[in-house]
Amino acid sequence: MSRSSVCFFDLETKYSFDDIQPNYSTLRFDEKETLRSEIVLKMQMSTSCVIDSNGKIYFFDEGDEIKLIKILDSYKTIIGHNILRFDYPVLNTATKMDVAARYKSKTVDTLEKLRIATGKYISLDNLALSNKLDIQKTLKGSEAPTLWRNGEKQKVRNYCKNDVEILKAIYELGKRDGRIRCSITDNGKEQVKIVEINW
Repeated sequence: MSRSSVCFFDLETKYSFDDIQPNYSTLRFDEKETLRSEIVLKMQMSTSCVIDSNGKIYFFDEGDEIKLIKILDSYKTIIGHNILRFDYPVLNTATKMDVAARYKSKTVDTLEKLRIATGKYISLDNLALSNKLDIQKTLKGSEAPTLWRNGEKQKVRNYCKNDVEILKAIYELGKRDGRIRCSITDNGKEQVKIVEINW
């Protein structure tokens, strides 16, 4: 089997937004946005998962950030959900580089594509449920940092891998059909809508 030129990527963090900034979750959206980029730099990677289109799986834990960069360097295309604003910047401190700038030209950020198409931030969980995938999220993302610090590292690795598998399924669905379903709230009413998409 030849090496894939495409990979799917996600990481988990050692600390949550609320760990770094108490009561972050209670702030207004604009207040969160003001603080967000600074907080992300302090959250630190706990673990990460890369799965290529051939199904090859790689895990990298805290301390392995440079090894992760070398793997990401080797792919022509990196696919992730919110990686430009979150996953890449988390890596900046440990790698001493602007990771988003390094990979922007070869990144497909599915969250950003959907934000442009809908004006909304659509979660992976929303996409998994709306498209009736056989795979669903196994934890709330906010639980993962505490689990990692408490030593439940394999549980967090499994959760990260599961998220990458959801991402891969959503990307491949959109690539094949040119559209995906997502739940969107407009004027207080939640509806599942079909969104034309071009990854």
